[in-house]
Amino acid sequence: MARKDLFDKVIDKQFTESSPVTIAKPVGGERPTSFEDRRRAAGSFGSVPPSEPDRSTASGSAAVQPAVVQEEKKTGRPRVREGETMNMNFKIQKELKHKLDELKVKQYRSSVTDLMLEAIRDLLTKYGVE
Repeated sequence: MARKDLFDKVIDKQFTESSPVTIAKPVGGERPTSFEDRRRAAGSFGSVPPSEPDRSTASGSAAVQPAVVQEEKKTGRPRVREGETMNMNFKIQKELKHKLDELKVKQYRSSVTDLMLEAIRDLLTKYGVE
């Protein structure tokens, strides 16, 4: 057999039959939670109706209250979804694309598409097209 290098020696020490690999268990023990319970505890997506009655109040122990999460203010215009959409592909000059990217960052927009839609709406308003 070939001579073992340092990596092989470490592997032999870690994974021998005398000391098998074990998976650690949580300190607090296991607790079954559903997706809704985890979402409610995280405070995301508004309030979720409980999937089962609260067992902590029934047994007389103190109920654990989830932390109050304040809603973050969103900047920019609200997203508007109107009607069906279609793809449009066109080419623009490289310098103009870089300027649009800079404007996107300055205006706190998520994409250049938002800027382009705003510009198209302004053009339609300017020329009276409804």
